[in-house]
Amino acid sequence: MNDAKHGYARIYRQVLKHTASSLSVGNGGFRSLSSLNNPPSNATASSIPQNQPSFSNRSILSNASSNGMSAGGRPFSKRQQSSLARAFPQYTVYGEESLLSVKPILPTYKRASADGVALEKPGRMLFEFVPRSSGRFVNDEKEMFALSVEEIGLLLNQLPKNNAVELVRQGGLMGNRLGRGYDHDTPDKVFRAFPGDGATVKFEFDYVKDGVSQPLGGGNSTMMPIEVTAQAGEFEVIKEIFRNSIPYLTGWNAMMDIQSK
Repeated sequence: MNDAKHGYARIYRQVLKHTASSLSVGNGGFRSLSSLNNPPSNATASSIPQNQPSFSNRSILSNASSNGMSAGGRPFSKRQQSSLARAFPQYTVYGEESLLSVKPILPTYKRASADGVALEKPGRMLFEFVPRSSGRFVNDEKEMFALSVEEIGLLLNQLPKNNAVELVRQGGLMGNRLGRGYDHDTPDKVFRAFPGDGATVKFEFDYVKDGVSQPLGGGNSTMMPIEVTAQAGEFEVIKEIFRNSIPYLTGWNAMMDIQSK
């Protein structure tokens, strides 16, 4: 039993080191590998390793330090390193009427065989659209759209060819997933990307019902669609982030490194 426990600890430390140190996001709505130490109360025994030894984030901190990360323009001290647990990678494009932030959602893992680990759910890339109102960005009215790795690949393939991309999340299906049955009144969530002049790309978030853009009700004053245009240099950065992130979001880098040892 002790040998098995030590084997689990070794495997999960390696995956954490190679995944969390590269793409760690502290969004409470998404479960990263590190949360396997503290599974949610409704987690099932089949998806969460049992009797798993705890591990620390020292590998993340040492990796950050060795790569020249600094706080306030100064190198991290040992005391500062000991107080850090997570990183929050994101890239933001500021438009005239809204901003767009791109953030990774980490993949999740599960135990496989006696001493292995396998991918449970691939990661995604989260697009957050935050509108501006009265001269400030209103975070309470932000809208989110998460792209799968295949949809990321579609953007990388089509946009440089000057082809627009539209992705739809059917609103009625959300009720099904929540156990309320199909909701015909819920509009679809739509994400669009349009190539423009000078290698720019316009990103849009919209709510659509019967082919018509829908204004948001309630206390949300945002008019649809929310648009942000990335300039040529900004979109080049986004493409590079996408390319580098795909191997991590699929769990490929972390597990290939373990398999090759």
